[in-house]
Amino acid sequence: VKELGIASIPGAMTPSEIMLAWNHGADIVKLFPAGILTLSYYKAIKGPISHVPLMAVGGVDTTNVKSFIAAGFSSCGIGSNIVRNDLIKEKKFSALTELAKEYVSLLEEVKK
Repeated sequence: VKELGIASIPGAMTPSEIMLAWNHGADIVKLFPAGILTLSYYKAIKGPISHVPLMAVGGVDTTNVKSFIAAGFSSCGIGSNIVRNDLIKEKKFSALTELAKEYVSLLEEVKK
């Protein structure tokens, strides 16, 4: 993947898995499931591996995305909480757009 100029972003849960991914060339490591592992878990493991950029994935939504970024995650992966099947089935594409705008707005607040 790296030979092709594509970012490598594997998933991990434990510090050992995070370091294994990093030592094998990951650009960013997805901490999954971040919503269940809590910010306390992240803070506990981040100390000794602060050089590894982590992405919060799994359970990231509008109620916690700011907290993840403010805590030091380099990024967040948001899947079904932003690409909602119910809105797609109902062809409520403007609602999807508004939801995306809400995430952008929340992240802009963190940058301030």
